[in-house]
Amino acid sequence: MAMKSVWRAGLAAGALAAAVGTAGADPADARRVRIDIAAKAAPQALNELGRAMGLAVVFRENRPITASTKPVKGEMTAREALGRMLSGTGYAYRFVNEGTVSIFNPAADAAPVALEETVELPPLSVAGEGETATGPVNGFVAKRSATASKTDAALIETPQSISVIPRDQMDAQGATTVGEALRYTAGVVAGTAGLQSRRFDPVFLRGFGGFSADASYASYHDGLRWNFPARTAVQIDPFLLERVEVFRGPSSVLYGRAQPGGFVNLVSKRPTDTPVNEVFARVGEHAYLETGVDVGGKVDDAGTLTYRMIALGRLAETQIDYQKDQRILLAPSFTWRPDDQTTLTVQAAYQHDPHTSDAGFVSPRGTILGVPGHGKLSNSFFQGDKNWNRFDRTEAWVSAQFEHEFNDSLTFRSNARYGKIKDTFKSVDFFQLADDNKTLYRTPTISKHDVDNFAIDNQLETKFETGPFSHTTLVGLDYQWMDGPWDYGWSSIDPIDIFDPNNNMSFVKPKPIVRNTNEIEQVGVYAQDQIAFDKWRLWLSGRRDWSNIHTKQTIIATDFVRSDIRAKDAAWTGRAGLVYLFDNGLSPYVSYSTSFEPTLATASDQGPYKPTTGNQWEAGFKYQPTGYNAFITVAAFDIHKENVVSSALVGTDTVYRVDGEVRSRGFEVEGKASLAEGLNLTASYAYTDMKVLETSESTTLKDDDVISHKGKRPVAVPEHTATIWADYAFQPSNALNGLTVGGGVRYISSTFGTASNVWNEPGYIRKPSKVPGFTLVDAAVTYDFGKRNPRLDGFSVTVNAKNLFDKDYIAACNGFGSCTFGEGRMVLATARYRW
Repeated sequence: MAMKSVWRAGLAAGALAAAVGTAGADPADARRVRIDIAAKAAPQALNELGRAMGLAVVFRENRPITASTKPVKGEMTAREALGRMLSGTGYAYRFVNEGTVSIFNPAADAAPVALEETVELPPLSVAGEGETATGPVNGFVAKRSATASKTDAALIETPQSISVIPRDQMDAQGATTVGEALRYTAGVVAGTAGLQSRRFDPVFLRGFGGFSADASYASYHDGLRWNFPARTAVQIDPFLLERVEVFRGPSSVLYGRAQPGGFVNLVSKRPTDTPVNEVFARVGEHAYLETGVDVGGKVDDAGTLTYRMIALGRLAETQIDYQKDQRILLAPSFTWRPDDQTTLTVQAAYQHDPHTSDAGFVSPRGTILGVPGHGKLSNSFFQGDKNWNRFDRTEAWVSAQFEHEFNDSLTFRSNARYGKIKDTFKSVDFFQLADDNKTLYRTPTISKHDVDNFAIDNQLETKFETGPFSHTTLVGLDYQWMDGPWDYGWSSIDPIDIFDPNNNMSFVKPKPIVRNTNEIEQVGVYAQDQIAFDKWRLWLSGRRDWSNIHTKQTIIATDFVRSDIRAKDAAWTGRAGLVYLFDNGLSPYVSYSTSFEPTLATASDQGPYKPTTGNQWEAGFKYQPTGYNAFITVAAFDIHKENVVSSALVGTDTVYRVDGEVRSRGFEVEGKASLAEGLNLTASYAYTDMKVLETSESTTLKDDDVISHKGKRPVAVPEHTATIWADYAFQPSNALNGLTVGGGVRYISSTFGTASNVWNEPGYIRKPSKVPGFTLVDAAVTYDFGKRNPRLDGFSVTVNAKNLFDKDYIAACNGFGSCTFGEGRMVLATARYRW
């Protein structure tokens, strides 16, 4: 109820006023949208147009507007639509920034701006080019996205739940990883791997995720999936990104193989006609040093060729003893527009992480569970060897996005990327804590990957009308390929005393013993129709996939093949969704969607396995309130995942069966607002009821009792999560002009640390394996020096504090007997100059 009260207070703070912009292009001329709005009362028609165009509409009249608008139908810009709609009404409009249009009576205005039909409008000074599905967002509130549709679609008209974390929000909250950018998003749990979450970006979406080979990562990049085998993952630095978008629920109908909980799509910064010039330097705790540059703009005066160059370097220690966080990044891109109908964008990147952090893996004993006679482990605990543990990764990719508009109704797009991940991971892994509560047995390992990725997606979009129905159809053909050899080896090392660890022992350094070859191919054909009829929006989609997976395990020394499994699968998936657009900005919706994901078989002669399948019912509403730059989503969902591979011990043999089923149901609330007078708000709540409905798996306790996993809650899935963030920029009328203060609170409820939901630890056998929940506080302060001194325009300093009160907590336990500490307090100061 507290968050609800905060939201009501925030939304009641006042009507959205004009935000002062800087030089740029007029948003009214940036994008053409197909609209069909009948003649009706002006407030209703204008609000409907605002939703279609992604604009906030503000009415400046003190008296009710009783005029009726003219009907508007066809594909046009916002300026063209407004001109036709208001013709003859006596009212005019003015764009006050790239996302807001003001409606007023010119006769009563001291500085009137008339309609285009009678008087030419003066030039406007606004920032950016207006919101598109992949472009910048002013503030925290996005109105459009392509992630759910692969078209430029309004979020208010999309019958599934989507969250967009824009660049402004990432900067305000000081996100240095994608996982950090996701922390204030409903239904998303990030950071469960502790400090290892700085190396990858593991996520749980609506409860679906996991650890090790079962983990899910933020691995969709500009609408194309990165594929990789176990014990590695791609990580995209957030400095490269314009947006981070979360799509909830099954997505196979457009993207092929996927988890039913959803995915995270990372949207890159792109070249722009408007000059982009930014440099920053960042310092902080744990000897954190980082600097970056982002520059771009036109190469020629006509803007036929534009460019962008992003670079970043980082040197840092971490809270875990002997672990570092290092990165070098270079990412050039350019866009070529030979004519008004054709665009080609080519992007490339090289990212090298010479030494990234490993997590401090700990036992529940000595952390969550008390150990009489022993102290509590510090969150800097390191189970490894300071001269061996190291993760060295190189990522490189080149991508191309091509678009050609044949006419107003027919557009072809092609999106392709080739990428490579190469890494070496040396570790001394947690194995088991002895019954004396202090002796930790460990295993030295080495893991090497050399992964090649290729993906291409070709699309043909058409727009047409059949009687009263307007259609936006999309047909596509996509292809994904991954070849990822993974070499793995191990040796032995003496145990350590966890309360007096020796992290510098002599041991036989492991060499690769086993080679796992993983190759994935997928071809998909899909079709989608977005149908508009009056205030109804109907989405219908279907897809056919063909996948080919080959896994092979070989003993390197003898070239002996332990297993060689090939699996060919085909599947139909689909989606149907319905939305109704009320005039007051409320849009209830309902949808049904399905998913499939082939199982990447491992070293077993019992495969191949049937693909897992998923289905979801989702219903809710979205609300884009009139007069406020705000967006609220409420969603309820019910997801079933079937054909989950489970294992059971039969005699002395492990038998794998495709008999598992998992259900996740719950609801989410998320709201964002960038209100007048410099106030940004974001708040979320999620309730997730997740249960294993069917499985063969069980745990044999140390007292020989057997506990089935059926009916249990999966590990690391909280029942409740809640967040709220607000920041406020003092205005010119205030003596503190230039100062922005902000802060947030994140809450994650308790989770289970074992699949049996009970401990199997000495002294705690059969007791609930609860990992305590935690509440963390973040804060931010920014000072914009240009507000006080024009000669310092563009220069600002920001201080971000994450986990402000330095709370010790366990992020999660992984079900394999070990847990990870969450990140302690991290204070970073960033000096930034933009011009």
